[in-house]
Amino acid sequence: MEALRAFLESEGHQVFVFAPRYPGYKDEADFVRRFPSVTLPAKVRFPLALPIAPGSLREIARLKIDLFHSHHPFALGAIAQGTAARLRRPLVTTIHTQYERYLHYIPVPGALLRPTVRRLVARYCARCQGVTTPAAGMAEVIRSYGVRRQVAVVPNGVDLRRFRGVSGEAVRARLGLDARQVVALFTGRIAPEKNLPALLETARLVAARHPDFRLVILGDGPDLPALRRRAVAMGLQACILFPGAVPHEQVPPFCAAADLFVTASTTEVNPTSVIEAMASGTPVVAYDTFGAREIVQSEVDGMLTAHTPEALAEALGDLVGDGEKRARLSAAATRNAERYSLETTGRQMLAVYEQAMAAMRDASPS
Repeated sequence: MEALRAFLESEGHQVFVFAPRYPGYKDEADFVRRFPSVTLPAKVRFPLALPIAPGSLREIARLKIDLFHSHHPFALGAIAQGTAARLRRPLVTTIHTQYERYLHYIPVPGALLRPTVRRLVARYCARCQGVTTPAAGMAEVIRSYGVRRQVAVVPNGVDLRRFRGVSGEAVRARLGLDARQVVALFTGRIAPEKNLPALLETARLVAARHPDFRLVILGDGPDLPALRRRAVAMGLQACILFPGAVPHEQVPPFCAAADLFVTASTTEVNPTSVIEAMASGTPVVAYDTFGAREIVQSEVDGMLTAHTPEALAEALGDLVGDGEKRARLSAAATRNAERYSLETTGRQMLAVYEQAMAAMRDASPS
């Protein structure tokens, strides 16, 4: 979202971001407006915006916004939809997430909630003037929910310049990694949907063949303490490194420090972490899902595998032991990441905005 905002401003548009208040965080940017929020239980640790801010709603009206863009159909998404309707402005929504795959965060059986989630998403999209999603596979998922409106596929954009020519030497030195060691990187939230226990098992299998292999798991989340304990119990404390979370602007040196990027997630729609790795020239080894398949070309700029730690370890181990193949995939990854430049994806989103504004004009009484 920040990448899209930056592109839109570079094109001369004024952008405001509305988000929930986050405990302990203070915005430096004047384009951010915060809604009162309540923090959900520790397992989630996400603040949920509350629609009880009449001052904020009056300010939104004064800003004379031409178009609203929501990135979530619930909470603030619902506020955006109601506000857009009252002000008679078009609303575009982006469905980023397979919400039914995240129901483990709610203490209700998933079988009971799935139909409800699908209906809510379909109803929300029906009331928007534009619907987008970052991947063609996710567009099919959305249509299966009953969404009849056209779904535009606009991939997540990345500022590729931030990943070009970056050195990873300082990161390797900080982590105590020498030139002999082949490093695989995972970046992301340490949570159940990322399937990180499978990565630990993958690392165990690869390290048995390649003692100089190292896995860096960069990020934080509710499962981090348990994952650390599990790595120790598996005897992997020397093989797996947990640097914790870093600000997003510090991610490029970690990508540059890695020889490979690896993920076992099956829920990702258009993973920005994979695009960022490729922008750094870091080949990706991932489970073969629609989200990964639309970014990574297996045997060209990365490797896609069956959904088992054994299959992931076989592909990862082959690349750990084959420097020439890593170099070939690296060069292709750098080239192919150009598809996700801010300029390309930003202009695609601008076209969606223009269509939504035209649809709003056509639907307005003359």
